[in-house]
Formats: sequence, C-alpha cells, structure tokens
Amino acid sequence: MEALRYPRVDATLKAPATVELTVQDQGTRIFQEATEEAAFGYAYTFVSGIAERLSRPIYVYVERPGESMTVLVHPNGYVETESITSSEVKKPLYKRAMFLIPVALVLMLGVAGGAWGITSYMAAQKSTSAVPTQDSAPENTTFPLTNTAENPKPQVSVDGNYITYLSNKTLRVISTQTGEEVGSTDLGNGDNLTIRPHRDGFAYITQDTYFTWNKDKKFTTRLPFNAKSQQMVTRQGNTVVLNRDNASKPSSVILLGDSVEKFLSPEEGASYISADGTHAYWATGHDGGTIVIADSAGKPKSSHKLTPPAEGAKLTAWVGSNVQGEIMTLWDIGGKSVLVFQPADSDEVIAKLSVDTVEGAKLDFSGATLLLGKQIIDCKRHTSYILEDAPEKFTQLPVGFESTGSSGTVSWIGPQEVRKNSQGEIIGINQDGKSMLLSADHNNITIMNKDGE
Repeated sequence: MEALRYPRVDATLKAPATVELTVQDQGTRIFQEATEEAAFGYAYTFVSGIAERLSRPIYVYVERPGESMTVLVHPNGYVETESITSSEVKKPLYKRAMFLIPVALVLMLGVAGGAWGITSYMAAQKSTSAVPTQDSAPENTTFPLTNTAENPKPQVSVDGNYITYLSNKTLRVISTQTGEEVGSTDLGNGDNLTIRPHRDGFAYITQDTYFTWNKDKKFTTRLPFNAKSQQMVTRQGNTVVLNRDNASKPSSVILLGDSVEKFLSPEEGASYISADGTHAYWATGHDGGTIVIADSAGKPKSSHKLTPPAEGAKLTAWVGSNVQGEIMTLWDIGGKSVLVFQPADSDEVIAKLSVDTVEGAKLDFSGATLLLGKQIIDCKRHTSYILEDAPEKFTQLPVGFESTGSSGTVSWIGPQEVRKNSQGEIIGINQDGKSMLLSADHNNITIMNKDGE
C-alpha cells in the first residue's frame, strides 16, 4: 500500500498541549488536550480517518520546538516514524525511528492511563472508526430518485440512514443502506413544504399542517399549523413548534411526534434550549446564567449554574446544545473569547476552546457543527479548524452546512472537514462517514466512498 505525498498534512505544536493540524485543501484544525502527547494523539486519530477513506497511509510533517520529524499514519491507526531532525538527545519512545505504535497507546500515554483519557479516546475513536475501508463497501453506490422536485431539496436524517424527497405530490423515504423505498404518502395540496430532520426520521411542515415520519416507517397524523403565527425550530435533532411572537422566550414548545407533547416554560423569561422527549432544557438569567431541566408541566427537575471558565470571565452568549446534550456558552476572558462546554446536569466545565469571534454563531440541526465566522467547531470532539474564506451563504443540514463561496462553488462543511464534488451537491453524510451526493439534475443520490473535484 503506497503512501503518497497528497494531501500535504502538517502538525505543529503551537502552545503547550495545543497542536495545529493543517490538511491540504481542508484548512486548519486546532487540538487542545490535557497534554502534548494527547493533542498529537487526537491529531493522528483524525489523520487516520482520512487515511482509511483513501485506503493508504498519509505522511504527516511534525514540527516541535527544536525538532522536526516525518511520521506515517496508517488507516489502521498505527503511527510510524520515518525520520527525525532534532537537537535533543532523549526522545519519548513513540518518537523513535521505525517504531510502530497505535494511536490508542499515544493517547493513553498522554494522560498517564487516567480514566479521563481512556474515555476521551474511546469517544474520538468511535467517530473516526465509523469511516469504512474499501473492503467493507463498494466505491460508489447510486440510487435513482423518482421525479424529484427541485424545491425542497432531498433531506437526510440525522443518523444518515434515510433520505426523504418530494416526487410530484408524493413524499417518499428511501433507505441509504439499500436504496429501497421504505415509506410514501400523498402530500395532497400542501403548499410551501419544509422538511426538517426529527429524531431518527423527518418532520414535514406545510402552510397549514405538520406531521412526521419515524424509523418504524410510519407517517403520523397531520396536525394544524399556522405559518403566520407559528414556526419550527430544530435543535439537537428534535423539531418543535413555538409561537413567532415570543420565539426567544416561549411560554411553551410542542415536540413533534405520534402525539402532541407540550412542554411549559419553568418561568417567565426562560429561553428554550432543547427537548429530549422527557424533559425540556431552558436557559435563565439567575445567578449569572442557570440551566433548568423541567418536565412537561414546567416543574424543574434540577438547575445548574453556568460555571465560568476562569476567574473574572463574563458570559457573552448562550450558543445552544450540542449533539451530546452539552450546553455551549461564549465567554469573554480579558478580551479573548472562549467557547465553553458544560453538561446540562452538572456544574463542571468539561471543555473550553478559544474562538476568533462570537458574532453570527450558527449550529447545524443536530448540534454536531458550530459555525463561527471562518472557524468550524466539532462540537462532539471539542476541536476546530479554520476555513480559507468565510461562507457567502450557508444552509443548515442535519450534520454540517451547505456552503456557497464567493466563486459560486458549493461545498459541504462538516465537523472535521470540507468536502466538495463537481458532479453535484453533498447534502449530508451517512453513518459510515460517506458523502451523499445529489446529482446536478436531482435524479439520483450517490453514496461516495471518495470525495474530490
């Protein structure tokens, strides 16, 4: 298996326990961990995902103070040191020439075998291991669509298992695993159709009705909807109805499903964050910012103060809930902006990340990706990378964003990378991390094992 020099990958130690990873044509990512070795370990884990998609090793050019080296990252997660140029005499074992070591061991060494390190590594490995090798699936798989409407575009479920689209006046759902149709219904006279991801299926909104489709392959009963006075909000993969006249601080939200699930606000002035079907999560201004978890009647189950990331830090904005249910907030620390991740049911700060701006923060529908100017945040891994240019236009997707640049090029911006394909638009990813490409004529979906121009 030949290792090619494309893409060019550079890993540079920028600060203690902070690694800047630059991937050719994909921009820059920042890995901030507990130790230097852990930061490099996560960087190598990310590169191994790229190597797995390409089915070959990738060279990484590593720069540390007083040392330069070239390593080879394999699809199976092994890191092989090719060469070292250094003024230092003593080197850690994992840096010695021609020594193979799994990324897992790098990470465990970095945290001295602690529970935090093992848990964090397993979470990262779960994400990267979802990308299959060529032996597990064909190069490309194409599914035809039937008389696809141009508006709205086909929508991908949050879990990537299903695609839904409008065919004349018929709504259809197909499996991304088999391409088979698993559901259909007559839309009738529904106008101004909007499709949103909802749990493991979809929510459909017209000017006067809404309904859902779920993994049990059932369409729910249509319920009345008033587009003038109501609006749909999708957060953490769940879609709710709320009133337009007080959307930022609603008195209640209605969670879509087989039956109406109404969640009352725990107090006047509380802002809705998200709902999981059992409880709703709200933001209040008490004590400098408090997370309230309440039942459907608005009765608080628990409340937790926001924990400042540093002494003297000032809260600047609530961002929302990520894919794991962590509450994300923006803070100012001596003129520098920091993104903080805090569990909804805890006072603990579990991660913080420096950001370049606090303006225009935008989450995708699942809470997996946060767009902040030119900075893209992987909300699950608590890492980021920098785009070459800020998007001129962008559209929320279940995971990531559809982005249009100044040249008119359409790309998919995801938690860890940018993808584009000249043959169509990438409308999402499946559970294996493969791109789902909508052809230019909207007549088919191709599951892409490889991406590129």
